[in-house]
Amino acid sequence: MRSIHIFIRSNQDMSIALLKEIATYIHRFNRRSIETSASLAIVAFTSLKAKNQGGLQLQLKKKALQLERSVNWNSTTQIHR
Repeated sequence: MRSIHIFIRSNQDMSIALLKEIATYIHRFNRRSIETSASLAIVAFTSLKAKNQGGLQLQLKKKALQLERSVNWNSTTQIHR
């Protein structure tokens, strides 16, 4: 599995950021697989650097996003950064 880094601002919805990446950078994703999949699931990991302050450790947070197969790619490709 290939690692892809997507940086998201704290006030930005993660699903919107991922859809922008898929629509904008088609060479980074297997678009045909995405379009033909029965159910699309993207698992995004947001990580924080582990720091030990007062015995507390920050850990990896995981968020799973279900994206509908009925995404209108024509309108999605109009998204600009």
